[in-house]
Amino acid sequence: MKPPFQSLWALVAALSLLAGGCATIPKDRYGVSTLRIEGADEMGADAIEGCLSTAERSRVSFPLGIGQAGSCGEPPFDESPPEASLFAWPWTDYPLFDRIAFDQDLERIRRWYAARGFHGAEVTEARVEPAEALNQDTLEEDEAEPGCERRSDDEGCTLDITIVVDEGEPTLIEELTVTGLDELPEELRETVLRSVSIAEGDRFDEWEYDESKAAILRTLAQESYALASVEGTARVDRPNRKAFLELRVTPGPACVFGEVHVSGNEDLPAAPIRAAAGLSQGYRFDARDLEDAQRAVHDLGAFGSVMVEAIPPEEGNVVDVRVAVTPARRERLGLGVGIQSGIITRGATTNDQISVPQWDVHLIARYTHRNFLGGMRQLILEEQPRLIFQEPFPGVTQPRFGNLVSADLRQPGFPEARMTTRFNASYEYGPDPFDTFFRHRVDTGLSVERSFLHLQTLFTSLGIHNSVYLVPDGELKENGGLPPSDYLLTYLSQDIRIDLRDNIRRPHAGAFLQLSVHESGYFLPSSWNYVRVVPDARAYIPLPLNITLAMRFTVGMYFITDTDDDLDRENTELGPRDLRLRGGGASSNRGFIAGRLGDGPDGGTRRWEASLEVRVPINQLVGTVFFADAGDVSRETHFRFDHPQVSVGAGIRIFTPIGSIRWDVAGRIPGLQVLADVDQRAPGAQTTNACIFGACWPGATHISIGESF
Repeated sequence: MKPPFQSLWALVAALSLLAGGCATIPKDRYGVSTLRIEGADEMGADAIEGCLSTAERSRVSFPLGIGQAGSCGEPPFDESPPEASLFAWPWTDYPLFDRIAFDQDLERIRRWYAARGFHGAEVTEARVEPAEALNQDTLEEDEAEPGCERRSDDEGCTLDITIVVDEGEPTLIEELTVTGLDELPEELRETVLRSVSIAEGDRFDEWEYDESKAAILRTLAQESYALASVEGTARVDRPNRKAFLELRVTPGPACVFGEVHVSGNEDLPAAPIRAAAGLSQGYRFDARDLEDAQRAVHDLGAFGSVMVEAIPPEEGNVVDVRVAVTPARRERLGLGVGIQSGIITRGATTNDQISVPQWDVHLIARYTHRNFLGGMRQLILEEQPRLIFQEPFPGVTQPRFGNLVSADLRQPGFPEARMTTRFNASYEYGPDPFDTFFRHRVDTGLSVERSFLHLQTLFTSLGIHNSVYLVPDGELKENGGLPPSDYLLTYLSQDIRIDLRDNIRRPHAGAFLQLSVHESGYFLPSSWNYVRVVPDARAYIPLPLNITLAMRFTVGMYFITDTDDDLDRENTELGPRDLRLRGGGASSNRGFIAGRLGDGPDGGTRRWEASLEVRVPINQLVGTVFFADAGDVSRETHFRFDHPQVSVGAGIRIFTPIGSIRWDVAGRIPGLQVLADVDQRAPGAQTTNACIFGACWPGATHISIGESF
């Protein structure tokens, strides 16, 4: 067997061949190896380099700071987080040095600094090694020693560039006036003035100046002034480093919506598109309604792209709207492979996530039709054959086979233009997530969904659902006992969600509120009569350095009033097995493995959980988290707040496009598990220890995808 490092270099060599071999420099040219900017104390060197046509050879690097690297035309302009430059791949090309372009770059630096308010900035030195390249940027091909060391006999030379700048003192805004607002209502005048991001005493930055003009237009467009215009005058006193700014606003008339014109829809009907846009002719114009219309039309599910824009009239105050759509591919068949890492979502319309002590590797086959039987109905058929490991991820046991088949049919625009009627059905076969016996489960559901308010802040859903739970003969629980009895469950559901987060995957500010209510039985065929209520509240507070303080509190309650006589005792007391209240795991109290919080994996009828996290980004790719979790799951008819079962810990986050890959390590705090005189937890609710490199403690470790909440 080859040593590991030989295998690594073999892999690198193979990748080099696949990429077309190693990069070379033409024999008569210089290749730029490094480009450095010195003296950029107030501004960021990364933003400056982004403006230049001269560039250095790209390298694999690792950011070391938590700031965001700047770019040429977008802020932040004053940040350049440190990074560790590691190496360049052999196939990475060398940018070729062009002396004329380099001279133009030096002038670009002066102009860029002037745009940032440093009107006296100068390039004091431009060093190039070898220096001959400043006089002649080409080499004689036949010259063996052209004043530099060639990379090889058939190549040119590498070049290192250093640019030194003197930023000077910034130009400050001495005077700022905004005119043209006198005819507006006082409250709107104040709102417009607050939208201006620059103020007297600030450094005069042209981007901020232009952004302030755009912000005025956005604010007025949200208050019916769709035809507003803003002109600006900037007078700069360079010797005294003072700027005198004037913004002249012409609000124009208050506008109303006109006709909605649909284009690009091909054979798809235009009427449902207009209805989903929800822009009623004659109603007050609001630019935010255009954003909502674009999102609503896209949610019809039939289009790959949607653009909704106002059509300014040549005269008058009636603004027509253009809805330009591009139909998505009608039918699509996809095949793939995936991993479910121990967190599942219960319910088609809620964010009711639950941790389970198993994970799987699955194949997935999906068929999608975006205009099934016309009317922009969307049909999704999916099958997932699974190899299931009955250990917390990534523990490995003898895998067991399971399968999940599902169908989802969505009818947009029914019974109301922005409502979606949804029918879903699924069949699942496999081991119980919290035990070892196999079961069959058939689920069906019919629901209507509707979003409200700007950016769909409020989501609501009403539905009726049915579940048939069957355990094959001969199955036993892990402890050798009999499995739960078969059951029939039919229930109504009401879900409401208010989402005020600034980012769904990585929230930094805002709040999230959710309430899920089920009513089973009574006048419906079901093995139980019960009401299930699960509220969930989360808050995110931004702190300096992009740190986030995240908080969560949730409770769950079952009120079981009647059951069928043929149910076993456990089902009778605790409700349907797959909808029970449980705790512990990556999305719950992380000091316990999934299902082990409180009275254990069989669940309970009362649950409360509280979490506090401090999320600290190390750089744009990696972050860390410090957390404290508390909570309890009880079979009692009351909450046991004197059983907090507190856990604390820390975790690592790797930020990816699909969400954060996280590893959390937690320990249970002695003395803060049970504060009552008597520990009332069920005897079978045994806790577990976590072990890393032979060191063990009372707690648990978790690897999963996505933030804990």
